[in-house]
Amino acid sequence: MSDRAKLRKQPAYKKIALKRGEKLWPDYVAIPSSIVQSVIEDFKKRPIAPDETSQPLMYAGTIAWKLTQGRYRFDPELEHELFMEARRDFSVSNSLLYQLPARCVAISVNGILPTLVYFDYDIETRQPKLCFMLLSRGGTRAFALPIVGTTIEDTLSQAQATNVPLKVFEPLMPHILHLCSLKLDHSVKQETPKSYLVTRDGAIAC
Repeated sequence: MSDRAKLRKQPAYKKIALKRGEKLWPDYVAIPSSIVQSVIEDFKKRPIAPDETSQPLMYAGTIAWKLTQGRYRFDPELEHELFMEARRDFSVSNSLLYQLPARCVAISVNGILPTLVYFDYDIETRQPKLCFMLLSRGGTRAFALPIVGTTIEDTLSQAQATNVPLKVFEPLMPHILHLCSLKLDHSVKQETPKSYLVTRDGAIAC
């Protein structure tokens, strides 16, 4: 077998080890789910099963979350206002999404269990994705929404095609966008996990 053929057969994470110094995904992504999937498949010595397809995305989100572990809840009055805006015009630029305070944040609204919000990236197509990991008593689920076009509305339009439950996540978008608009930088890991109360003007550690 030629060296090129051997390289094609190698798991994705081993191929990356041969490309040290080459930037393969953006800084806002902790680790692409495709890399996580290649590690899982190499460990299990088999392709990932149909009922395991969401595992790489969940593991990637968990890895991203472990880096900073920032939790964000909203001032009650602000939270109510943002819920009222859930059907607002989403014509703002997609670029706002990349101003999340960290690679993964846990957003808690309306007293429900937190939702992890983070990014994925397809190394082959260079397609960034906005990801949600829903933590619920019924189990954990993860979804990836391709960031397409130029506006948030363009991205949300992909929900049906990618089986993302828009009714669940669209009400969160005003909260996510408000958090992004604050231009906070919580990307450096703290000695202890931080919880923040989000206000109109910033986020107070608590």
